[in-house]
Amino acid sequence: MTLVTDFFEDVDPKKLGWCFNVYLIRLWEELDKINEEETNSIDMVIQDVKGIRVQKSIPKYLIKHWRDRLKE
Repeated sequence: MTLVTDFFEDVDPKKLGWCFNVYLIRLWEELDKINEEETNSIDMVIQDVKGIRVQKSIPKYLIKHWRDRLKE
C-alpha cells in the first residue's frame, strides 16, 4: 500500500484530510507573560520534502498531547 503525501504548496481549504511528511527544523517554547514557569505555546519551523518551510504553533491546551511526540 502506497501512502500518498501532500505538500505545503498544495494546501487547499476545500480539502479536510491531509498527510504531510515533514522535518522539524527548529523548536522553541513561548513562556506565559504572567507566569514564566508555564508554557504558553510551542512554536516550530517545519519543512516538507520539497523544501518549503512554514512556522506553526501548538496552543497551550494541546501541549500535553504533542510535547513528547516532537523531536528536533
